[in-house]
Parts: sequence; structure tokens; C-alpha cells
Amino acid sequence: TATLTREGAHASWSLASTARLAERLVFELHENEADDDPLAFAKSYQILASVEKLSPSFSTEARISLTSNLAEAALTAGRHQEARDRAMAVAIDATRAAGDYQDAILNMKLIALAAVVLLHDNAGAKQALGDVQNYYQSLRPGFQNQWVYTGTLQYIDNSSLPDGDQQMLRD
Repeated sequence: TATLTREGAHASWSLASTARLAERLVFELHENEADDDPLAFAKSYQILASVEKLSPSFSTEARISLTSNLAEAALTAGRHQEARDRAMAVAIDATRAAGDYQDAILNMKLIALAAVVLLHDNAGAKQALGDVQNYYQSLRPGFQNQWVYTGTLQYIDNSSLPDGDQQMLRD
């Protein structure tokens, strides 16, 4: 915990609080500002990549949240191979972690799928799509995905992917 002092007032900030603040800022940039700011996706990636350096000291939940968002930001910043690699690593981390991380695992499988489609890796896309479908079918009844994909869908819609690939990713 770091202590910040200004004019005699003390505020204690944990590293996890810093990460949550960064994630809130990035959410706003990534999901709501990308229409108006062509650099919003790159800014989102840069912010999260900077905060990631602190992540070894985070709780499992905070680390998975941050690295999941970073994988998505890598995708929309045009770092498709990095997005795929990060998404797969987060999915593995979340699978091994104690706790309910079904949403993180599913969303990282979706980010990995989008990344391989954007990399024009047809064999990888077929495998990733099967992986998403198999995992989705294994989810508990009543599962609700809480992620918001507004910025990512905008990125896909503005990509040079054929309409069929864009529609498959949207569905």
C-alpha cells in the first residue's frame, strides 16, 4: 500500500485500487470513446500494459480481470497475435485458479477466436470456434456473460474482414 500526502490529508491506495481505477478509465475509452477518438484503442492498451507491470502483487481476481481486459485491448489495438497469446494465457490461468472464472474463460476464448480470424488463420479459426462452442456448451445452466463488447464489435465492424467473418464474430 502506498500513502499519498497532499496538504496534510492522507489517502491510502492499494495497487489493486490503482488497477480498478485504470480498468474503469479504459472501459470508458474502449467502449464509449472509440467512436470519437481514433486513438482510444491504442490508449486503452497502453494504460493496461503499464498497470500490468504491477499485477504480480494483485489478487487472483484482480490479475485475471486486468489481463483479460489487456487481451481485449491488444486485439483492438491491432496486436492480434499478442491478443491471441494473452487470451490463451488468461484462459489457462483462470482455469487453474480457485474460484468461478467461467466468464473470463469464455471471453478469452472469444478474444482468441477473433484474433485468429483477424490473422487470417483459417485452421486456427476453425479450432478456436470449436473450442468456444465446446466451452459454451459446458457452462452451467443460466450462465450470463457480463462482458460488454461495444468497442470490440466496433473494431471488428471497421476491420477489413469479409462480411461473413464479421458476422460470425458478432454472433
